[in-house]
Amino acid sequence: MRITGFTYKAAIYCHGCIIQQLTGAPGNGNVDDALDVYAARAGVNREYEYSFESDDFPKVIFGYQVDNADTCDYCGLTLVGG
Repeated sequence: MRITGFTYKAAIYCHGCIIQQLTGAPGNGNVDDALDVYAARAGVNREYEYSFESDDFPKVIFGYQVDNADTCDYCGLTLVGG
């Protein structure tokens, strides 16, 4: 399944913006690598999303979960479903 975005602290983010929200730096690298590093620092197991809340760590949004009206709350990018 294709990851389209992330939900974190009651907002929706695209791949680039989620990294910026977590680190304060632009998200120009590999989002999975960056999230793995952040998860390790936070003591979160990304593979088991039921074990944490989206207020504590980002949860993925899959393409089938969005419609054409869903946008990144930070930059306004439209999340593409599929």
